[in-house]
Amino acid sequence: MNNYLVDPIILIAIAAALSLPFGLLVAFQVSLPRSRFLGMVGGVIGAAAVAAAVYYFVQVTGIVIDALSYFIGGFFACSAGVIIGAVLANFLLDLLTRAGDASSQEF
Repeated sequence: MNNYLVDPIILIAIAAALSLPFGLLVAFQVSLPRSRFLGMVGGVIGAAAVAAAVYYFVQVTGIVIDALSYFIGGFFACSAGVIIGAVLANFLLDLLTRAGDASSQEF
């Protein structure tokens, strides 16, 4: 990406930062009460991992993307990364603690 006006790492950092509020709100809603903080941490890690992956693959392939498309794509990808990170953190906590869901209809 040879755009001399906008640095791509600045665009992806702004997109990741702007995707956090909505993504963390959704992550808070999908997390179990006992793992909400871990869901938030997993969401931030997920957004950072997706932002790094988007930046890496754009730099490696050498494709040319205009700044608006790069920003919007990074924004939506990081929003999905926040939610996926929170869900994975919840899954790992349930897997490690092996605690049953006490709010099921059977109990």
